[in-house]
Amino acid sequence: MKENNKMHTVKDALEQLTPLMRARTSVRMGIAVRLYYAMEAKGWTNADLAKKMGQGDKKSVAKWLSGTHNFTLNLLVKLEQVLEVKLLITEPNNKPESIGRELPPQIKKSKAS
Repeated sequence: MKENNKMHTVKDALEQLTPLMRARTSVRMGIAVRLYYAMEAKGWTNADLAKKMGQGDKKSVAKWLSGTHNFTLNLLVKLEQVLEVKLLITEPNNKPESIGRELPPQIKKSKAS
């Protein structure tokens, strides 16, 4: 009986996640997976990456790989350099669709003012 209650609790908790919370979780997990594969390709352990990143403890790497860490841009850039892998898309030719669209008339008018 307790199993059933736990499942309802987890299900209820998941249903209460907002779309923004789900998106954040998805991005964090995606970064964690890319880090894992980059480390695997180099044959590195958590301790190896921690040392290359100047971290005193491999627990930081475990946190990054957990999929729950809230990465800063500075950390992501350093990870990209150390692992020699792209984690962020920052090239100007990779613009989101909305940037390439025509501005709505009300924005055009306010910019011209």
